[in-house]
Amino acid sequence: MLVLKIMSKHSATLVIMFLITLLPIFQYQASAHATLEKSTPQQQGVIKDNPEAIKLEFNEPVNTKYSSVTLFDDKGKKIKDLKPITTGWSQTVVFSSEQIVNGTNTIEWHTVSADGHEVGDTFEFSVGKVRLKM
Repeated sequence: MLVLKIMSKHSATLVIMFLITLLPIFQYQASAHATLEKSTPQQQGVIKDNPEAIKLEFNEPVNTKYSSVTLFDDKGKKIKDLKPITTGWSQTVVFSSEQIVNGTNTIEWHTVSADGHEVGDTFEFSVGKVRLKM
């Protein structure tokens, strides 16, 4: 009977240790979608002049074939849909910045992460000075 209790404790310890080793795997699967880590222009940033390009930097490569940006002005009027300059799978996706206007701009971005899920979000930045949306 004593051997059974010791083996049960030993077995329980092994099972717990095994489950603990699996935690990072489950954590990775739960957050497997690509997330935007950095943008140029910076989210909520105010810059003096138009940036050379719009850059979106993700935590993992994304499929640029299915990546896009829609640019809106400070009144919420759509300026243009932009396709990336970058091709293939990349952690940094680059778009032309020629259509950016003075004032507050909104970027609505979409892409497909490595796990096949579509992800997207919006953020604002301002060129010159901040203009309140009407």
